[in-house]
Amino acid sequence: MSFNVACHRVDEGADISSQSNYPNSFRAYCHARSQVLQHGMSCTIINTESGQIDSQLDPTTERRLTPLESGS
Repeated sequence: MSFNVACHRVDEGADISSQSNYPNSFRAYCHARSQVLQHGMSCTIINTESGQIDSQLDPTTERRLTPLESGS
């Protein structure tokens, strides 16, 4: 099973996008979440075998943990 991560954002008129493939959903999710948090992108994770959307992440659904929440 593999997963495709498609991310994009519109930055001052420029359309920035990236695509990556991962062998499992956890790696795909970690990549998508880092793109959302670090670059403000919106990402869709697609199961490449079924063609179904596994999950969608964007800056409104993801946020960084506060130091208190992360235990540091």
